[in-house]
Amino acid sequence: MASRKLGMYTLVLSVLLMSYHGCRFKEKTFNIEIENRKAKGGMEVIQVKQGEMVTLWCTTDETAIIHLHGYNIEHVVKPGKSTVFTFKAYATGRYPITAHSFGEPIPGKPQEETPLVYLEVLPQ
Repeated sequence: MASRKLGMYTLVLSVLLMSYHGCRFKEKTFNIEIENRKAKGGMEVIQVKQGEMVTLWCTTDETAIIHLHGYNIEHVVKPGKSTVFTFKAYATGRYPITAHSFGEPIPGKPQEETPLVYLEVLPQ
């Protein structure tokens, strides 16, 4: 009888440990270097899985407003400084990361939208 209880406790503990391990999400970090109004290395796709924590380090050679579409995350990135985007990848799909303007904004002038890279969030 004691052997049976020990076996049951072992089984329950194993299931709990496996479910805990399955609930933990990985963290992914990527660098986006912008030079001459383009992502260094050309267009690329950043792939992550739904539920993962994502960190994007952005640097640029001129001031730019960088926008992650679909997640509505936007930051001003200035030359000589790294700007960090940190978020949980909750929505699956492919989303452009664009620069909405380069240089200092000019009142009344519409903002350009320059695609830099894509974020692709795959289902778990």
